[in-house]
Amino acid sequence: MSAWSRIANFLPRTAAGQQRGQQANPTADPAMSSLDWASCRSQAAQFQLLRTLVLRIGAAADLGTALGNVIEAVSQAQGWQYGEAWMPVQNQGILTLMTALSNLTGPASAHFDSAQFGERSQQLTLPLNVGIPGRVWASQQPEWQEDVSAVSESLSRRRQLAIDCGVRAALGVPLVDGDRTLAVLVFFSTAAMPEDRQAIETITAISPQLGQLIQQKQAQVSLRQSEERFEAFMNNSPTIAFMKDEAGRYVYANQTWKSQFLLEPKELLHKTDFELLPLEIAQQIYENDRTVLAQDHPQQLIESVPMPDSTMHDWLTVKFPFTDQQGQRFIGGVTFDITQRKQLEQALMREKELAQVTLRCIGEAVITTDAQGHIQYLNPVAEKLTGWSQVAAQKRRITDVLHILHETSRAPVANPVLRSLQTGQTAALDPETVLISRDHQELAIQDSTALIKAEDGEILGAVMVFYDASQTRHLSRRLSWQTSHDGLTGLINRQEFEARLEQAVLGAQHQRQNHTLCYLDLDNFKIVNDTCGRIAGDQLLQDVATLLLAQIRSSDILARLGGDEFGLLLRHCSPEQAAQIAQNLKSKLQAHRFTWLERTFAASVSIGMTAVTAEAENAASLLSDADAACFTAKQKGRDRIHLHCSQDSDLCQHRGEVRWAARIVEALEADQFCLYYQPIVAVTPAVAGGEHYEVLLRLRDPSGQIILPSEFIPAAERYHLMHRIDRWVIQTLFATQRDHYQSVWAASQTQPSSYLYAINLSGASINDEFMGFLTEQFTEHQIPPGLICFEITETAAISNLSQAVQLIDNLRALGCRFALDDFGSGMSSLAYLKTLPIDYLKIDGSFIRQIVDSPIDAAMVQAIQQIGQEMGIQTIAEFVENEAIFDKLKAIGIDYVQGYGMGHPQIL
Repeated sequence: MSAWSRIANFLPRTAAGQQRGQQANPTADPAMSSLDWASCRSQAAQFQLLRTLVLRIGAAADLGTALGNVIEAVSQAQGWQYGEAWMPVQNQGILTLMTALSNLTGPASAHFDSAQFGERSQQLTLPLNVGIPGRVWASQQPEWQEDVSAVSESLSRRRQLAIDCGVRAALGVPLVDGDRTLAVLVFFSTAAMPEDRQAIETITAISPQLGQLIQQKQAQVSLRQSEERFEAFMNNSPTIAFMKDEAGRYVYANQTWKSQFLLEPKELLHKTDFELLPLEIAQQIYENDRTVLAQDHPQQLIESVPMPDSTMHDWLTVKFPFTDQQGQRFIGGVTFDITQRKQLEQALMREKELAQVTLRCIGEAVITTDAQGHIQYLNPVAEKLTGWSQVAAQKRRITDVLHILHETSRAPVANPVLRSLQTGQTAALDPETVLISRDHQELAIQDSTALIKAEDGEILGAVMVFYDASQTRHLSRRLSWQTSHDGLTGLINRQEFEARLEQAVLGAQHQRQNHTLCYLDLDNFKIVNDTCGRIAGDQLLQDVATLLLAQIRSSDILARLGGDEFGLLLRHCSPEQAAQIAQNLKSKLQAHRFTWLERTFAASVSIGMTAVTAEAENAASLLSDADAACFTAKQKGRDRIHLHCSQDSDLCQHRGEVRWAARIVEALEADQFCLYYQPIVAVTPAVAGGEHYEVLLRLRDPSGQIILPSEFIPAAERYHLMHRIDRWVIQTLFATQRDHYQSVWAASQTQPSSYLYAINLSGASINDEFMGFLTEQFTEHQIPPGLICFEITETAAISNLSQAVQLIDNLRALGCRFALDDFGSGMSSLAYLKTLPIDYLKIDGSFIRQIVDSPIDAAMVQAIQQIGQEMGIQTIAEFVENEAIFDKLKAIGIDYVQGYGMGHPQIL
């Protein structure tokens, strides 16, 4: 059957018949509709495309070229400008780009950056089910995307890249062979294209056949590569390989044959050894071949063969019988020249043991002895290390020359050579052995000892190889010291301190010992570091460490815990005694003056203390308690000593914040936060329709109870978690409300209405990085910026004034609006108000609650309203809880009100 017959069998009879010119009359069969003819034309197109692909695949030299030809043919047939082929990385579950072609139809588009698109795509790997290639691979179904810019980023890993490079429409098609996907072809167009069912049906119809052709090409390429690898392997082998038939005629020889016998392998074919070698030698080889065939198993032989220069060489040959698929028997063999090895074998045997040991020892000290331990030989290195010359040491006992001691105990160490000779086994020195040389120099050494034996196993002597390990041992000890000490101050580090503190806890628990732990934090270290630089800061830390060490007992343990923090364990010391020691340390530091480049700084320290008793849980809890006590000392004014007490309200608050910090992180990861909203009402509505509210944050605990922000926000601020909370709020709000916000924005464009949604920002988010994040969120969720109003507190704005102004300007440039929250609560509200380009002033609730009964509150609110009016800033009053407050604010001229009187917070 011809290739075209096989192709025709892939398609329905109507298409095949049409290709053979068997035109049917549309009137011959009344039941045949125009749809049938369209189907015939489609199948004919399929046949024509498949015919083209068969020719191009067959002409391809490798799989990549074949796939490129397929991409080019399909693109030209269906009008795609760019195509690529994705294939799996073996055993990794990912796809990688194998081939990509551009400018396949028509001239290159000025709007299509095919080079960047291809280069960036080449750098990607796609998991299965990700992106068009991954999804098509997993589903084995084609996928058409009319416009990639309308597809969610979560569905397309290359969406933004495609948009940037000018790509619009896309089609992904699997190449399958049976139930196995071989590759995925993806085609792109620079214009949006509605789904073309005929194009999909055409390529889908030929996909199985195309998969078979690709599979065949892949098999052909693999076979050719396998044959080429085998041929390269054989021809680069240093050994000669050959095959003979049952009659002794050569049917194969590799290129190594030529290098040895100066005869091309093709000249060797079909010849026997009788035509190449002297009769006697050829006869011996022939008999060897017959023996291998008769016994039907491999044999190792040594055969002597003359070389082209007529010299006889010995060849170690392995011959083995085998039978091919047609039942014909052959002899295979590999052989290599062992002439030189045989010539050296006897000489090497006599010198083998001693030569091998000596060669291994070059460059290190070597001492050899006889079987009684008398020295026979010292190499130059051994002479240098021991201080003994070869002549002076000859025939002496090894213990006279090699004087070795234990480094710590200074006790004599058993000589490993004598131990080996006595036991018949190898021996080695203790790792802490030192050598005392003849001139009384001390060296750390490491060794290896081996016995020298005759062929019959008789012990002839021993060889000891050793080297000067002084530097290695020094470096090892230094490394050990560095792992447990602070490199700057020389004090032990936190890890070592915690280990020793843990031992103290065990002593307190089992031996009723009492100790006191102190946590010291320098108060003004940052001033020195920021003013004079890190080198000055390091010097201050060294000075403080020296000062503290001079004031404590030898039994006490001082450590640098990190930064400007120190730990001090006062052993066998009650809290009362520890307080006196701590006071002394504080006084000494107060009296110390640190001078750097003619600038003088006073030193002070805050100290937290806790008792180490039998009730102590572990070292970690003690350090936490001492740290909390130190924090309280700083909070109370610094340069103080504070003793930890379980009933201490400040410490309880600190401990509570620590627990809240961990809980906040868990809540962020487990999505336990939730959003509420509270309406903001216009006092005198300008338009009938609209919606204005503030987004509020709540925490839902595992029991379902709602927790107000006042419970966890202080801990979030203390432990720098507010920026994560801000981002969670924005991501969640935009993701859940995008459809609603887009619909109300569209409505506001056609009829008068007012829609605005206020989001609180913390001071931690006033930075450039947050602006980039916010821009991404607006783009990803397509939120109209004109609907969003951001609120920051007066305190946060003033403390980061320049960054706040920049952030407000950037957000207003996007179209957002801005409100200054809790206005009036700060110390310098009016001074900074002119600087901040805001849209709303939210008057602090402390002025609103008593406004009906307090003329002062009313006057202050009146003043804020007038200032806002003059500056073109609208005012919002918080905590409006009843009608009387509302009426008062309306009379003053406040623009908006918010509070329980207007509406309670509701779940969003």
